[in-house]
Amino acid sequence: MTSSLRDELGAAKEPDFEFDLPAGWAKTPVSAAAEKSVQSQLAKRLMAAGRPEILAQLRPMVNRAYSKMQDARAIATIGPMERTDDMVMVPGSIVASIRRSTAEMTVDQMAVGMIRKFNAQPLFGDPRIMRFRTEREEDMQGEKIIIDTVTYLTPVPGSKRQKALQLTASFMRPVDVPADDEPAVRIRALFDAIVSSLRWIEPKS
Repeated sequence: MTSSLRDELGAAKEPDFEFDLPAGWAKTPVSAAAEKSVQSQLAKRLMAAGRPEILAQLRPMVNRAYSKMQDARAIATIGPMERTDDMVMVPGSIVASIRRSTAEMTVDQMAVGMIRKFNAQPLFGDPRIMRFRTEREEDMQGEKIIIDTVTYLTPVPGSKRQKALQLTASFMRPVDVPADDEPAVRIRALFDAIVSSLRWIEPKS
């Protein structure tokens, strides 16, 4: 639903949200304009590095990623954007989406399902944010990689637990690197720290 249609119907605006982010990281909307900006920045970096062949490989991957996010109704991505001397580089990002209660499953039932199926636990003991981890193997350019994912779910304030913010944090690691490898543990710790800093912002009138 567009903002103009929401206004016409008198629907309450959803609160926005923000995080304490590492150097060089930003929260950006999932949109055609955002994808164009990412593609442009990617092209500048790789052309400057003299690696146009990598650009040719990554462009369709970025396009597919944005298509998947739009299909999944993602609303924002959080990850490395602006290159700086103290930028925190991670081979992954966080995708934000809104989950809504349905006649078949409420937000509370989603949380219960996460606990039963994935042994979800409160993030740092905070019952407002549930967390669980999964991984899957994928083929990328003929090489097998592991997609390591941490998923978080928290109710949207003012929604009477009818909506929840889902944050899906993913990164890649080689298949021969174990889940408890120190760099992988540090990346997941970074994701946890970012999500734990979640702050809700009153919607603009």
